[in-house]
Amino acid sequence: MSPASYLAAPPRVAGSSIAKKAGCYSRRTVLFWLSLAFLVVAVVGSIAFAVVRGLETWRAMKRLGGGVTGELDRIATATAEIELHLQAAAASGQSLDTSLRRLSASRARLNVLTTALSDARTAFGRLTDVYPRK
Repeated sequence: MSPASYLAAPPRVAGSSIAKKAGCYSRRTVLFWLSLAFLVVAVVGSIAFAVVRGLETWRAMKRLGGGVTGELDRIATATAEIELHLQAAAASGQSLDTSLRRLSASRARLNVLTTALSDARTAFGRLTDVYPRK
């Protein structure tokens, strides 16, 4: 071979490298693309999962907020009613104290009158003891 033809001819090992480029992929290339595809699917799936869970949480919080608001209104109404009942109980307590004071005074008068009646009976009994009976 002449030196010019040697420079124009492909090297002997070029046949195997040209065959690889024509349609055969190396194992590393296939693993790279599979790994990249798995990474993309995992990232997209994770984002979709997070979005779905976030929406569920948002809806649950809205339901909870509505329920809590209703219960707080109910508690406020019940508290106002309890306040009214306590005020009525305080007023009746004051009226009860007044009635108890009047009852105490009446009981003292009753005791005085009972004692006076007992004394009168005793005196009248002595008088009837002297007076003759049929």
